Amino acid sequence: MYTLREKVLRFALVSRVFLIILQVVLNAAMPDHNSDGFISPENPLEEVTVFDRIVSILFGGLRHWDAEYFLHIARYGYTHENCLAFFPLFPLCVRWTALLFSYVVRPLISYGSALLMASVLVNCAFFSWAALILYDLTEKVFQDRCMAYRTAILFCVSPASVFFIAPYSEALFALLTFRGMLEVEDGLKGSVLSSIPFGLAAASRSNGLVNAGFSVHAEARHITEVAMTEGRLAAVFKAISSTWRLLLGVSIMVAPFATFQGYATVKFCLPNSDRHVLPDFLVNFTISNNLIVPGVGDPPDWCNSTFLTLPYTAVQNRYWNVGFLRYYQWKQIPNFLLALPIAILILHGSHHFFKQNRLLCYNIGLWNQKYNGRKHSIQNMKQVPDVDDKSTYKALVFPPEIFVYVAHALCLLVLCFLFIHVQVTTRLLASASPVPYWIAAYFILPVSFSKTSKEALKPLTVSKLQECGLDLQVESSSNLRSFWKVFVIIDIQKHSNFIRLSTKEKIIAKVIQIYFLSYTIIGVVLFCNNYPWT
Repeated sequence: MYTLREKVLRFALVSRVFLIILQVVLNAAMPDHNSDGFISPENPLEEVTVFDRIVSILFGGLRHWDAEYFLHIARYGYTHENCLAFFPLFPLCVRWTALLFSYVVRPLISYGSALLMASVLVNCAFFSWAALILYDLTEKVFQDRCMAYRTAILFCVSPASVFFIAPYSEALFALLTFRGMLEVEDGLKGSVLSSIPFGLAAASRSNGLVNAGFSVHAEARHITEVAMTEGRLAAVFKAISSTWRLLLGVSIMVAPFATFQGYATVKFCLPNSDRHVLPDFLVNFTISNNLIVPGVGDPPDWCNSTFLTLPYTAVQNRYWNVGFLRYYQWKQIPNFLLALPIAILILHGSHHFFKQNRLLCYNIGLWNQKYNGRKHSIQNMKQVPDVDDKSTYKALVFPPEIFVYVAHALCLLVLCFLFIHVQVTTRLLASASPVPYWIAAYFILPVSFSKTSKEALKPLTVSKLQECGLDLQVESSSNLRSFWKVFVIIDIQKHSNFIRLSTKEKIIAKVIQIYFLSYTIIGVVLFCNNYPWT
């Protein structure tokens, strides 16, 4: 027997294997679409072996779109200006892993194949680890292992699933972001310790800077609680003692981002600063594609800007046309429709949170009475059959503690719809916030299990679940004994038959199931054949 947390890990790994096999089949069955996306040049001096062809068959469908940039940076570095739109932490992880592979099996596969294989394998590891941390974070916030389990399983069939296995930075970013959030939830040590994973997250994606809000809000909440319980004078001393810790934490978060921007400025703006000599085939590639190379010709325009212009924003502006309302064009309506489901999910869930915690939202989440994870009114009780006297089912409510998470998700949603390519909304939110999965888990089964003796459930094994009746809420008995069968795939409506959800609640649960699974499958179909996706 194994615990729910172990089942999450097993399903995370099984789902990665399934997606890889699916893309192998689909990539072989369908011809690739001819797009105008960037393609990194191969080293003509490398010999292609039989094992290189095998690696290409297994993982070649994942090497499209931005994956080409990440693999190019991992192999050659920041050879031209376009590459500055992609942050260095993930390419570094891929490079170090590929070097290890090359050292072990150097005669069998080329360095390029080692990079591709390493990128997929490290993403599988990052994702599985992220699923476990999301489980821990959800259990910490909701005080509900069943909610944690449902959330982690939904993460494994995320609408952005293909980007969690392809050579993209989403899996690493989710891992670091969820880790930082968990450190913040641990209390006083959150401000400093959480800044380390948050800082590393900012070295993998630019929106990692927004995570600083979690530490700032946590300190503000602590100061407010002291003011409300111990008086204003105590709050002043608390604010003074918290300031240095907060400044240190924010500095650690911003440092990796600032370091990368400084590196880009020195490399592209200062003459003779880059002494790296490119091989002839790369030089010819940059010339034929009119790419701006450091140390060759005039520096980029942003080097001579009178205002402080970040290399990242300048590159995004020039090559991807990122800016306020720039994506609001008639031809982009399909991309808005692609992003619409996750926007509706977050807005609908946020509306429910606001209704349940109206006063808390008015004071921006700074003050609320201690929440034990089970508070609710008697009117919210779900009527269930008297199956077991030892178990009761109650209406699940969003705990007040998730205010900052909801605010964070809404800020990212506004950012996506106003400033960036809107189709990126799905994968950006799916990797940056637990809120989409919390909301989905909430609407799939909006009940919470309460037990008189929680100690009797430790460890939460399958036999304990069945003995206490918890299996009827988490999974069916057959699913609990399987390492791959889960509620979102096999029998999402079985819970509804037991809990007696309304017809509306059943429909919402089914729509969420279809959304998660369809985006998972369609994303693999389109991405591995070089068609545009989110």
